[in-house]
Amino acid sequence: MALVLKNLQNVVRLNLVQIEKDVRILRRLFEIERFDVSFLFVTNDYIARLNQEYRQVEGPTDVLAFPALEIAVPGVFPIDGEDDGHELDLGDVCLAPAYIQQQCWLHNDSFNDVLMATAAHGLCHLIGHDHETETQWQRMVETERDILSRFNKLTGHNSRPLTGVGH
Repeated sequence: MALVLKNLQNVVRLNLVQIEKDVRILRRLFEIERFDVSFLFVTNDYIARLNQEYRQVEGPTDVLAFPALEIAVPGVFPIDGEDDGHELDLGDVCLAPAYIQQQCWLHNDSFNDVLMATAAHGLCHLIGHDHETETQWQRMVETERDILSRFNKLTGHNSRPLTGVGH
């Protein structure tokens, strides 16, 4: 199904062709190719407004995910993914490249590696993962670690799961 990438910021130069290739690989590894997914690259101000509105947390963040489906068990979808009249939209992932870049500078990390780890993190949220508790966090990290390990082997990236409960 459709993959939409929209760059709504001009602070960080993005190679959308490469990002699209990498995100398509992530979608294949997550086994969610049958679903529509949107990735929006937004400013720090915009993601800060979303963060305040939807999480009641002040300030920018790296990623926010907006699932289109209610998923009780991560990775178990309420529809079978066939075109049976159901909308196959998994949701939207908003990424803040300037925020991610600032974090990379602070921790001496590769922007592209962290961007893909952040994209994978957002996809984890779309398939039903959360990290409000330590147990939820551990399950999510296990999924991210598995996906990113396989992703790294295919792409040469060195992406690692994001850290921190509550993120």
